[in-house]
Amino acid sequence: YFEKRVFISEKKDTPALKEIINQIKYDPKKTWMIGNSLKTDIRPAVEVGIHAIHVPSELEWSYNQVEIDIAPKGKLITVHSLLEVPEIIQKHAQEMVVST
Repeated sequence: YFEKRVFISEKKDTPALKEIINQIKYDPKKTWMIGNSLKTDIRPAVEVGIHAIHVPSELEWSYNQVEIDIAPKGKLITVHSLLEVPEIIQKHAQEMVVST
């Protein structure tokens, strides 16, 4: 589903995500972070202004339990399974077409 648009970084924080986003010349309206960590996936996505889908782990480390106290510029959605992700992204893409 994600094709070549999967990025793995040794550092998982906001500056690392900004660097990746600058490399791909992203459109924030079409860019998503999908992850299980509020600290290293979701919070950085919100901080750089892209959409985020949180897929929480059943057992979460206390390290990853952080507050998201920033108003998201994009969508911020929590799901229970990765299987929900494609439908959410497709629905968002359809909403963008209708609103333009």
